[in-house]
Formats: sequence, structure tokens, C-alpha cells
Amino acid sequence: MHIQSQWVALSRLAARTLHREGKGSSRAHNLLEAERAYGLEKFSRALFGDPRYRGSVGGGTAPARVPQLDDRLAGREHMPTFRVGCGSYTVTGTVGSVPSTYDALRQHATTHDDLGIAGSAGTVLVVELSRSGDVWPALLIAQRFSPGPDAGFHPGVFLVPEHHRLFVGAGTQLLAYDLNEMRRLWSDEADTGFWGWARHSEAIVMSAELELAAWDLKGRKLWTTFVEPPWEYRVREGVIELDVMGKKSSFALAIGPRAGTAD
Repeated sequence: MHIQSQWVALSRLAARTLHREGKGSSRAHNLLEAERAYGLEKFSRALFGDPRYRGSVGGGTAPARVPQLDDRLAGREHMPTFRVGCGSYTVTGTVGSVPSTYDALRQHATTHDDLGIAGSAGTVLVVELSRSGDVWPALLIAQRFSPGPDAGFHPGVFLVPEHHRLFVGAGTQLLAYDLNEMRRLWSDEADTGFWGWARHSEAIVMSAELELAAWDLKGRKLWTTFVEPPWEYRVREGVIELDVMGKKSSFALAIGPRAGTAD
């Protein structure tokens, strides 16, 4: 079962309460304690693709270190770095700050896609993609995104090595890249805020606050549909079973909701 409405909802409520009421709020403290108790370790492993948790929460990648209670109550901005490898590719990401080596990375990267890193609004995200044997990144992506970690929204990447595709989600921005030509294929929007990527057979599914969408493995968009929390979905034998606020529907993963049925 692919769950989106429990840990994620709890995490987001905790972050928003902390942002609204401040670090001295007993309600924020209790929510963050409950969030930790629910299973941050399981959530992190699920996003990394640990086989023991695969398909249970989210998809794509997670920071190498999950934000801890003391960090957020102390008011310190969390700046994680993640690094994942798949096939001949390695992806490194920095969230919340520009890497100290950014100038050198920018000069030597084969392709540098700057989507507004010099601005002041939003949270910094720098993604580097390298191939086996590369000294410098073949692809460098630099951007700022919103909403961000302070509201419970974290970036995620997903690699499809057999088709040389990279998907990136952060805030309301979605990106896809052709890694053969090291170029951006498209940019799209995630309604209200990106949650995560997940692969189901021949499709990549994107979950957002108010949207569920799918692309094929080469990056061609298949469909999109509106959702509203609390919601969740699971995939069985190529069919998506979607529950939005208790209203259930099902449809073929490859076709989308236009051919679906409602219960």
C-alpha cells in the first residue's frame, strides 16, 4: 500500500504549527514528538528505496539525515545533503545553502541549468549529476523553491537509468532531463507543493499536495488528476486505487482517470 496521508500529514501539520506558533508552542513540541515516534527512520529508508520499506511511503530520494526535533525547536535552518547512485549515475543534492564549491562546479559542468539561484525568495536546491569516471558534474541544476521545508515540503529526485532520465521535484516546480544529451526536457508544476516520486512498472508517479500525476519512463506525461488531503493511493496489477477524502475510484495506471470508475 502506498500511504500518503499519515506520516506526511503529521509531518506537515507539525511544521506548519511550528512556523505559525513558534518554537515555544507546546502544541508544536507535542506534534514533532509524535512525528518522530511515528517513524522518521522508516520514512527516510522508504525514500531511499530500502527494499524493506519500498512502496510504503513516497519515492525518490531523501536527505542523508532526517531533520531532528531539536534542530527545528531551536530555530536552526536544516541544510541536508543527499547522495544516491543508480547504474552509472550518481546524484548529489544540497538543500538550504549553496555548496562551497559551487563556482568551480558551475565552470566545469557540462550543462549548467540555472533556474534562479541568485534570487532571495525560497529555499536553495543544487543538484549535481555525475557519470562513472567523471571528475566534474555532467549536469548541474541550481534553483530556489517554495513552499519549502519550513512548511513540510522537501525536494526529491528520481533516476531512470535504462532510459537516461532524471526527474526533479521541489516546491511547485517539476523538471525532467535527458541524460544522453544533458538537456532539460520540460518543466511543469506540482499543485500547491511536491511530495514525492514513485515508480510503478513502466510509469513514474508524482504525488503533490493537491495533485497526482504520471509520466512514462522517457518523460512523456500520461495524465494528471486533482486530489485533496487526506488522500492515498495504491497500485495493483496496473490499476491505481485512489481514495480522496473517503471517495474511492480506480483507473488504469497507463491511461489515467478518464477511463476510471468511482465507487
